[in-house]
Amino acid sequence: MALSQLPRTDEGQRICQVVKLKPEHADEYIRLHADVWPAVLDALRKANFVDYSVHYFAELGLLIAHMRYLGTDLAADAAGIRESEDTRRWWKVGVGVDCGSH
Repeated sequence: MALSQLPRTDEGQRICQVVKLKPEHADEYIRLHADVWPAVLDALRKANFVDYSVHYFAELGLLIAHMRYLGTDLAADAAGIRESEDTRRWWKVGVGVDCGSH
């Protein structure tokens, strides 16, 4: 993506998620998310999510995710992510790794 195509830093709705990560799953979560499948990243982009980052705070066992949503229909775009075959496969790989519900 060219620099001119990037959204401005003040664009979109900022979204933050906090998820408790089971300590016994931390290493696997980190391993999986070091190389997120390109199709999963594409599904997020197609659903108007950008600037997605996840931070792990080991002392509290928390995952803090931050992203920006640039679309106009959050429910429909989120449904599109859930309908993505690649995303559903990704979630199955990570079952039991985090406490989030998909």
